[in-house]
Amino acid sequence: MEKVKYSCQEFELFKGNVCHMVKEYGQLQFLEDTLVSNQVEKLWNEGQQLYALYLLAMVDYLSGLNNIPLYTKYNYLRNHKIQKKVYPLSLILAAKMDDADIDELAKDAIPEFLRFNIVEGNVFDVV
Repeated sequence: MEKVKYSCQEFELFKGNVCHMVKEYGQLQFLEDTLVSNQVEKLWNEGQQLYALYLLAMVDYLSGLNNIPLYTKYNYLRNHKIQKKVYPLSLILAAKMDDADIDELAKDAIPEFLRFNIVEGNVFDVV
């Protein structure tokens, strides 16, 4: 499977769109729409592993918040992770501006995302 290259800006836009959809549709409707559309597997099959794993992390996170069992169809993807840790642009900039350790700033990352080597904080903090 050929891996698709991505830019930091494209991924930040994708993450923002996902978070806005969660806010707009609500957690349960977002989960239903995402699972029915099979978007996680579509992205994975298109070689967009980072996007697929981010979306899967969001599904797993929202499932946990709502006491919904994990969707077992994606168990085969839960063994994967991004090779190098992916940080949000805001955290990268904060670390550079404050000359801080980025991993220390990321200590409160959401575990469902971190499992895939994606550092994500508050997904509900969108405008």
